[in-house]
Amino acid sequence: MNVTVDGWLSDDPISGDTPESDLLGMEGFVESSFGLLKRIRSQSESSVIALIGPWGAGKTSVLNLLTSKLDGIPAGTGSDWVVINFNPWHYQDLPSLQEGFFRELDKSVPSGKSWKKVRNSISGFSRSIAPISSLASLAGIDPSKAVAGVAELIAAAPSVAETRRAAEIAMRKAGKPVLMILDDLDRLAPEELLLVFKLIRLIGRLPNIYYLVSYDEETLLDVLSRTGLVGAEDPRRAINYLEKIVQVRLDLPPLRAEQTSSWVDEAVNSFASRFSLSPSPEELNRFTRAYRGHIRHRLDTPRAIKRYFGQIDAFFGQVRDEVDWVDFLLVSWLRTAEPLVYDLMIRERDELLGTSDAVMNAHGLFGIREKTGKDHWSAKLTASRVSENHVDGVAYVLGLLFPRFQSAWHEPQTEHSPRAKAGRISNPDYFDRFVSFQVPDGDISDVLVRTAYQQIIDGVSGPQLLRVGSEFAAKTDILVDKLENLFEERKQGGVQLLEWLASHYSLLGDEYDLVTPRTRVQYASQRVYLSLPATDVVAALESAAQHEEGLALASFWIYAATGTDRFLIQDTPERQAAYADAQVRFLQLVQEDFDRHRNLSPLDFPVHVWNLIWDWIRLDEDGARIWLQAAIREEAWPLLDVAGSFVVAQSSVGSAGAKRTLRSLELETLDRMIGLNRVYESLGSDMEDVDDSPPNISDVTPNSRRQFALKMLKKEWLKSQSEGEGFL
Repeated sequence: MNVTVDGWLSDDPISGDTPESDLLGMEGFVESSFGLLKRIRSQSESSVIALIGPWGAGKTSVLNLLTSKLDGIPAGTGSDWVVINFNPWHYQDLPSLQEGFFRELDKSVPSGKSWKKVRNSISGFSRSIAPISSLASLAGIDPSKAVAGVAELIAAAPSVAETRRAAEIAMRKAGKPVLMILDDLDRLAPEELLLVFKLIRLIGRLPNIYYLVSYDEETLLDVLSRTGLVGAEDPRRAINYLEKIVQVRLDLPPLRAEQTSSWVDEAVNSFASRFSLSPSPEELNRFTRAYRGHIRHRLDTPRAIKRYFGQIDAFFGQVRDEVDWVDFLLVSWLRTAEPLVYDLMIRERDELLGTSDAVMNAHGLFGIREKTGKDHWSAKLTASRVSENHVDGVAYVLGLLFPRFQSAWHEPQTEHSPRAKAGRISNPDYFDRFVSFQVPDGDISDVLVRTAYQQIIDGVSGPQLLRVGSEFAAKTDILVDKLENLFEERKQGGVQLLEWLASHYSLLGDEYDLVTPRTRVQYASQRVYLSLPATDVVAALESAAQHEEGLALASFWIYAATGTDRFLIQDTPERQAAYADAQVRFLQLVQEDFDRHRNLSPLDFPVHVWNLIWDWIRLDEDGARIWLQAAIREEAWPLLDVAGSFVVAQSSVGSAGAKRTLRSLELETLDRMIGLNRVYESLGSDMEDVDDSPPNISDVTPNSRRQFALKMLKKEWLKSQSEGEGFL
């Protein structure tokens, strides 16, 4: 196996011409094997040597290096060998396999008159044991006259014993050893393997003919047990049969732990260098945990290591800046070592990501899904043909990839896992990138968003930022996550990012649900705002206020910073002072906004402006009361319009496309701001004119708000009268 960190996609064995590519330290083993061949030659006229090792352990590389050393012995020194590489895979049936065996043996004999007798004796021996079906082709007989020709051959042919003795005499006189190498015997069909062993046994005592066979012992024994000669009843019988064939074992040394670790370290470093990665301590820790926890036990052969890093080398470049690189390495290992588990991961995507819960909850099916635990997943891993002794290790790797799996493996899940970081496979927005090796349609590249974020910071409008802006309304969830993650990663550009979000906030639809594009922007911008340096909190507020609905968005930041639920922040005296200044400036900006619209009826206010009244009241009730009463007193605003503005319109949560309806009148707030007695006194005649029929709640217009307010006020007034409270 050609082992270089820059050649992972090659599965070629080490070439005898380039032994410097051997990073596995096989030279010493090859030297020992070379010396063993010399000793075997001095002690035996013929022998069968077996090179034994698991698939992918480097057996073919050892054979190549050994062949190179044998070929390098000068001819005529008495120590040189004739080396034959015989590959049984090249033959499609048993007769051609037998014929090819002798043909290769015949080709090994040097040309020249002195070797003619040796060649003739080998040819005679091969004909004497050839199957009848192949005698015609060996002797050059016309197939149409094969029956008569074969009969003549049989009548004239010498016995097998005679031809064998002739071959023995010829080979002994030749005095030149022949080494026939047969690689990958474990990949033959049972009948082919038996034929090869019979041929070796049949001519195994010919002087100066040696065999070097190569195989994975466990696989070879399994093949032998499926032959009629050995059978599967007695497992030891296959071992006994093999011992009769093989005289000398060459067991390939397994990779040492330090060899594997050194090679993997070099591969990871080369990988990081090639793709300009700067691994963080957390990332290195995650990969180390996976490697030491299980993967190292499976990277036990050169082929396993090369196949693994070959998969990484083949596909990572396509998603280099789009996915978490550690997760990519772990997913690549699953795809290489446990392909059916990789398929299982794709099939069980919703379960692993928790998106099945979201779908069920969206349909009102809360809590119906059966909790999945270790038994559930263990059965699935077993069905995916994970061997029993590897189940826990594979589960460990899956747990590092998917927190929900980790939780389920140890105990049934009782609550949702937090949303995964951008780039991780457990984040629903990124899963498909790991299995499609690209940014899917409908998604947007992290590289593009990263460039756009820099343009936000720099205050320039490049094509990337224009693209992000044009797709913001359609892909709010994805883009908000990416932009917030970039802020957390860089810890800069917060003020500019908040202004950009404020400038695009008005583009988002007025959907009414628990989670909408608007709520995603509200909560994400809150987190960014609360992470700003104290010196930036007022500047961010003022920047946002320059844009339509920007102040409405900023109201969520002020609430998070000054409201009762201040769980998002860690107070310091500096921050407390900064947020107090921001609150003062926010109230100034709100009043300026109301001043600009004072010439309008409050019922004609833009919704996002009027809704600021609730923040104004919460933060400065006296100031809001004074301003409202002044507007009424100066007859800028009719009192009925003010009352109608405190009618709440809502839409059913979770109802796609649901219309807004009038729900209630904020009587308590109206009483605090204006005083109900004053309202009853001023609107008494209007209240008498309205009938007692239920108000129309489906018509959300300025006039319907007035009518709704009058009906609710009349109802409250009548109630107070029946209770004897009066209103004057």
